Amino acid sequence: MTNATKTLAVIFVVISLLTAAVKWSSGPEASEAFRSELISADTSQVSRMVIEQPAQGPLTLEKSERKWRVSSASSESYPADSQDVNQALTRLLNLNITAVATRNPENFTRYRVDSTGIRVSLFDGENLLSKIFVGAPQSAGQRSLNNYVRLDNEDAVYAVEGYLQSTFTKGLDDWRNKTVWDIDQSGISQVSFSYPADSSFVIEKVPEADQTWVSGSDTLSYPSVRPILRELSSLEASGFVDSLAKDTFGAEKYTLRVTLSGGEQHQLRLIESETDTTVYLASNPDFPYVFSMEKNTWDEQVLKSRSELLND
Repeated sequence: MTNATKTLAVIFVVISLLTAAVKWSSGPEASEAFRSELISADTSQVSRMVIEQPAQGPLTLEKSERKWRVSSASSESYPADSQDVNQALTRLLNLNITAVATRNPENFTRYRVDSTGIRVSLFDGENLLSKIFVGAPQSAGQRSLNNYVRLDNEDAVYAVEGYLQSTFTKGLDDWRNKTVWDIDQSGISQVSFSYPADSSFVIEKVPEADQTWVSGSDTLSYPSVRPILRELSSLEASGFVDSLAKDTFGAEKYTLRVTLSGGEQHQLRLIESETDTTVYLASNPDFPYVFSMEKNTWDEQVLKSRSELLND
């Protein structure tokens, strides 16, 4: 055996010994840190998600005919924002593990991965796919947070990328579908404003001229019209008023009617809240619930007088 061969053999033995030493000293925690996935499922398998926060009743998100609904123990079932639900599932099913924080059950409370944390259960029908605790946040730098998590049937507590608590601490109304209507802004051809004291008026788009709007014989300032179109093209509730039914809504203070170029119409009725001066209460014929809108935003952006829209 030549000297070069002997040297290579020695190097090989040393490397092998070092590799074995690292594996022995690292223990199972090191291998756990490099798991490719925590939950072996995909979004198409999950038909129900139950979220239990400390000292609160569970929230249930359930899929029926490809649409999600949300309910609590004390509420009826409401349409949920399917995009929000799918994003939450995608985050949960694609957790990127960065480290194993502990495998000692005595530390679970410290990381809030026991009854002090948020428990999320995923089901396929009645079959439990996985149950995971979303625990305390972990600082990942000056401007970012990660999270600690633990599978219900394991002792290992993992640090994973991303701040999960903002997703799984949402209340019932936060999960509900808030889209009243969503239309193409360029398709709006007319908006009528019905105001008190005979101050109603109509604005119309000049055909083939997207940024030219008129009211009667007056040309309007497009920078003043644009916020109205923006708000009315994608109308979302800011909250819900389940104590008030649509048939007991009462006489509206303002009515807005949006007409599209094809003739389709959308109507919005607004009244002032007797208990909250920061919102308007709203009703739409095609939306099943009375909802609220931020008063400050609507006063500044939408509910303008005709004179405010005229060119200077």
